[in-house]
Amino acid sequence: MEQKNKDDRNRKNFAKITDWMEKWIVFSVGLIIPFHIVIQIILPLIGLSKGFFYDWTVLIWIIEACFYILIYLIGILNIKNRFGTAALIFGYFSTSDVIFDAFTSGEFFAFHLAVVLIYFLMIIGVFGLLFAMIMFLNQNLCELIRIKTYFVRLRKQLIKFPRITKIMFIIFISSGIVYAVSQTSVMERKIKIQPKNYDIKFRVWGETNPEYYQSHAHGFDILDQFNKHNVTIQNYYVSVRDESGNYESFSPSIYEPDKQKIVNNLTWFYNNYPNIRFQYYAYGLGYGSCGNYEGSIYSPAMLKRFVDIMRSESLPNVVGVYTDWEGPGDDALEIANFTMNGWHQALWTDAMAYTKMYFPDWKFSCCFPKGMLVEYLDGDNDLEYFKRYNIFHPYWDDYGPMIYRSCDVDETDEADTSYKVFFSANLLINGMLKGDLSRATMWLGCTGCGPYRNNTIVYEHGEPINFGESKGFDAFSRDILILKHFELPSMSIFLTSSIFESNSRPTGFFDQYGFTDALDRLNETVNGPQSRDPFYIWTKATDWKPETDIAEDFLCNYNRYFYIPVFFGHLALGFLLSKLLTTIL
Repeated sequence: MEQKNKDDRNRKNFAKITDWMEKWIVFSVGLIIPFHIVIQIILPLIGLSKGFFYDWTVLIWIIEACFYILIYLIGILNIKNRFGTAALIFGYFSTSDVIFDAFTSGEFFAFHLAVVLIYFLMIIGVFGLLFAMIMFLNQNLCELIRIKTYFVRLRKQLIKFPRITKIMFIIFISSGIVYAVSQTSVMERKIKIQPKNYDIKFRVWGETNPEYYQSHAHGFDILDQFNKHNVTIQNYYVSVRDESGNYESFSPSIYEPDKQKIVNNLTWFYNNYPNIRFQYYAYGLGYGSCGNYEGSIYSPAMLKRFVDIMRSESLPNVVGVYTDWEGPGDDALEIANFTMNGWHQALWTDAMAYTKMYFPDWKFSCCFPKGMLVEYLDGDNDLEYFKRYNIFHPYWDDYGPMIYRSCDVDETDEADTSYKVFFSANLLINGMLKGDLSRATMWLGCTGCGPYRNNTIVYEHGEPINFGESKGFDAFSRDILILKHFELPSMSIFLTSSIFESNSRPTGFFDQYGFTDALDRLNETVNGPQSRDPFYIWTKATDWKPETDIAEDFLCNYNRYFYIPVFFGHLALGFLLSKLLTTIL
């Protein structure tokens, strides 16, 4: 009898613990659902109204959000059996991937207030996942196997809340089917591309030393084509140390051997290939940069030394400055620093003003990761602090996101399609730049990888692309014509030198498409008489979707003090939803 009483007490205690875990899970779901509504429904709809996105793209995001929300609701309604807890576990992992993945990096710890608020919500969700897993393991396994047990439970719910439950299941099943179908070719839509009547300009990532071309078997063939088509080589990176030979220096003094090397190189190019232009490559945020705070704090000072060399030599084949925002490197600071970032912005602003004072026609070109295209979706620029990409402070003359369908030398079938180029071009012009075409450009690549491999037959919507021979060169050319559909003045080729990664096969533009005439054929294809002929591409739901970037941009707002009421409103909404769901249960 004593043992029986003890067992009864244990069961009651376990029931109390289980009841408490259920309430915790319900509360966490009440907090998570608003995130899905804001990030996957409200913000995409705002983006649609501003021209950032297209209706069919937003529709798929909304369907996905409804699917996740209904997963949670079905899990809550069936929380006492394994069907429900399994659904909740799936929901938690989905939320982590869609919303909270952005905040697993150390960068976020610079946003002190947001850390407190967002990580509090994340901890609630993590324990909700833990409790759902515990309940799943302790529930009767037969409930998952015996379908009859589940349907008995469902029947009781239908009797108690017939309309709500029926409608919810109909929406869930429908959205699940539609979302699954949207990931296939069934829901792909045909888009007409109409290239405009103008010549798009070529800019490239290429070799900048005369010795490379002089020693290359086809170096002069490459230079002849660059010169013929007025190519700008954007990555003219040379060290301009101070007079003591230091890289990390704010001194205006110049190391004479560096100056002489720069003058000799640029003079050789100008005397032999006067139509080739260069942009000085100044590190923005790079993996191998010199200096501190992510390796670019000394770039503005080095740029000013380069400007002083150009002032003394008057070499006309330098036409601007190019900066690349990537990284940070593995040995860089893990946490963004607002003070250092502000200093960095001030140094760049000063260097840009210094350059423009002597060379007002020079163009400052900004190359940046595609995720920054959604920066102004919520009307602010906090992502550039979060990522440490100072692409809006100062404001650059033109902006070129890196839109790479693949950079895997072995990839073929799984690469992104031309829809990624189309989607990104629209997001750049109508979203980020608000219609200012004069500032728009784009990096396309990586040549020799994925669909841009020369001998690869490129497929779209289950068939070879209907363009040229349907190979890598044709896919690359066609993507440039998509940019002409949007009237981008220029585009940048990544890359024209031989290899992308060490020890890999040659992937350069000329290695892949022909040393003697590749650029000639490209120019004829994208700027020739037939370049204005319309063609069609297909949408692709599995191409890049900036959900993580949208989530980063929105959640950074929690670092503002006026978001504290939003946070408490969020908590109140969580309590309200949990109360409602508890009542239903």
